[in-house]
Formats: sequence, structure tokens, C-alpha cells
Amino acid sequence: MPGRIWLDSEWALLPLLIIIPAIVWRERRRGADFRTITLDVAMATYVAALIALTFFPLPLPPYDLPAEGFGDFRGWPYPWISPVPFETIRSSVGLGLEWPAARYLLGNLVAFAPLGALVPLLRPNWASWRHALLIGLAASVVIELAQLAMSLLMGFPFRVADVDDVILNTLGTILGFASLRMAQRFLRAIRG
Repeated sequence: MPGRIWLDSEWALLPLLIIIPAIVWRERRRGADFRTITLDVAMATYVAALIALTFFPLPLPPYDLPAEGFGDFRGWPYPWISPVPFETIRSSVGLGLEWPAARYLLGNLVAFAPLGALVPLLRPNWASWRHALLIGLAASVVIELAQLAMSLLMGFPFRVADVDDVILNTLGTILGFASLRMAQRFLRAIRG
């Protein structure tokens, strides 16, 4: 759209130029081993990539809004919030799982799978499917609420807060945890 300025997702990754060396420096001072440093760097990189994926590109003011506005025949909270569980999933599946619909479904699952694997590796006392469920649910709700808050502050539905995103993201976290557990069992079987 002409006149609109966007802050691209690369900007979300820029802080990694400072954060990664800081993590390595801090962990080396603490005497951490290579595995711990690698996992900390992986988590920081994952969080930055998740922020880039869920909040960018970010429109910058002044906002060049369409004259017809953002009305929806269903009324509030649409198009700001999609509060009906499985509505977006059902419509995506109904499209025949062509690329845009499959990207929505698979993208939400895949985007949160690393969270389900990294947290138990970093915090072994959080290594259960219940913790994976809790972490995925909490992270997803925080992201959806932040997207809604940003949209409300901007005055237009920049991102839609969707309950189906919460469902898929949480499921993705659990799948990431299950994949980690299967990989650990496989490695144990090979070793002994």
C-alpha cells in the first residue's frame, strides 16, 4: 500500500548481535559447559525468530488506512479477535489444504515445536507434557494478547487475536516435547 512504512522482520533479529555475545560471555564467566551455552543461544535465537514471525512486518505511523474501514458483518470483536474455537481451523481445512491454508495450520504447529523441545532441555525440572502444555498455552496467550493490544493502539486490526492460534501453538509445543522424548528414547536405545 503506497504511503505505508513497514518495519521488516530483520529488525527483530538485530538485537541478537548484542544478546548472543552477552549470553556467551555471561555463561563462560559462570563456568557453563558448551551444551548449556548452545542451548541458551538457541533459545534466544528462537525467541527472536518467534517475535519476528508473530509481530513483523510492523507498520509505522502515519498509518495509511483504507477509507472503508475495518468493519465486519459479524460486529465486534471481529475482525480484531476471532474468539470461536476451531472456526479458523475449520475454514482452513475446508479450503482443501492448499498452500495458504496448510501454511496457517502447519506454521502454527511448527513455530511452537522448538519451545516444547528447548524448555525441557534448559530446565529439566520442567520436562513433562503438563509443563509443555502450560508453557505453550502461556506463551501463545501472551502473544495473542500483545497482538490485540498492538492492533488496538494502532487503531486497525494489524494482527487478529485468534483462539485457534492458541490451540495450534499449544499443540505444536506438545508435539515438540513429544519429538524430544522420542529422540531421547531413540538415542538411549542406540547407546545401550
